[in-house]
Amino acid sequence: MIVNDARRHGIRTLPVDIQSSAARCTLEAGHIRLGLRYVHGVGESGAALIEAAQQPACCANLADFCRRVDLPRKRVESLILIGAFDEWRIPRRELLWQLGEVTANGNPLGFIFRHGAVDLLPFSHTESVYAEYEILGLSPGDHVMTLYRAQMTERGILSRSELEMQLDKALVRVAGQVVMHQAPPTAKGHHFLTLEDEHGMINVIVRPTVYAVYAKIMRESPLLLIEGTVQKQGGVVNVLARHAEAV
Repeated sequence: MIVNDARRHGIRTLPVDIQSSAARCTLEAGHIRLGLRYVHGVGESGAALIEAAQQPACCANLADFCRRVDLPRKRVESLILIGAFDEWRIPRRELLWQLGEVTANGNPLGFIFRHGAVDLLPFSHTESVYAEYEILGLSPGDHVMTLYRAQMTERGILSRSELEMQLDKALVRVAGQVVMHQAPPTAKGHHFLTLEDEHGMINVIVRPTVYAVYAKIMRESPLLLIEGTVQKQGGVVNVLARHAEAV
């Protein structure tokens, strides 16, 4: 959520990088560089190993990295998938192939033995974004909803900016990533969802009778499509939900 808000304010979030990232997020030329601790499974100890390998000179290649940084193969795969080695200008699929050679049994020194050229398709933009969300819980590049925007527009599903222009009580459909779900004890069974798309936050109010029907979907789906009516009060725009489904 913070990453997406920074994006809307013109502040870039730079990806995790094995040569530039510290354990925690840092400022870099006015932008945010993601920290190594964001990578699932790396933790403080793994981040410390990577930071130590940055001095006195960065790792020269994947074999060098694996010799100097004692991480489980799965963690190195995660770093490859989120683009932490992209500064080397080697496609991520090829790095995964190299990792298999480096970590193969009987290769304790981590040499890479070339067995002939292998034609590997690069990861698509969609695959890369999904990997980032799976491993980091966020994407330093595009918001996940940008992957669906063309289909959403074809189906008449509004973005946050388009929702702003709708009339009070208009029937609308919106979609986004669930970033908050609250049910205060004083709300008499009402639930309040906050969805986020690439344009901002969408407030959704769910009456108890509607929640009873769609509770499982609303609890378990990271991306939701909501159909409901617009409520405008004091400059605040809400959607009163009638129907919900997973995106």
